[in-house]
Amino acid sequence: SSFVTTAILSFLLLGEGFTLVSLSAIFIVFSGVVLLTINFNDLKLSRKALLPGAALAALTSIQWGIYSFLLKIPVEEIGPYMLLTITEIFVMLPSIVMLLKKRNFIIPDKKQFKVVAIDGALIAFGSIFFLNSILFTDMNIAITISKSSPLIATLVAAKINGERLKKYQYPAAALTVLGLALLSFA
Repeated sequence: SSFVTTAILSFLLLGEGFTLVSLSAIFIVFSGVVLLTINFNDLKLSRKALLPGAALAALTSIQWGIYSFLLKIPVEEIGPYMLLTITEIFVMLPSIVMLLKKRNFIIPDKKQFKVVAIDGALIAFGSIFFLNSILFTDMNIAITISKSSPLIATLVAAKINGERLKKYQYPAAALTVLGLALLSFA
């Protein structure tokens, strides 16, 4: 997961230290997140079918890890709110250009708009909380906690959507919680 890349870069380039407890916690959270998100049925597919997607996922994970690491610099220089504003402008501009180029775009109905608005608010608040957390703790701890979101997604999917958890997801969730608890001692 991307938080491993961020933690390694934080150690190498920011001089953030690791203790045995923090390394163990990061490894445990990583293991729990992987087990929560992996679909063992997909592993039965041929390697040729899995390889392109797995390679892209690995590259994406590394890219997000580098991106998250680089956030530390502007957060400390210009603050989390200005950074979020500038970032969102650069996310929004290409989207507007693409919408203007497309002749027949769909305007969401009230129900869809409400869901998108709630999603947008959750993303905004999550980003603000994460960027502020960078100011108050080591990057490797902040990123590990924030990237454990598959735990929340799995629990919400089970509770709200009624999705059934696979047998291996229960210990994976417990493993993730254990790793997060260990981080409080790091």
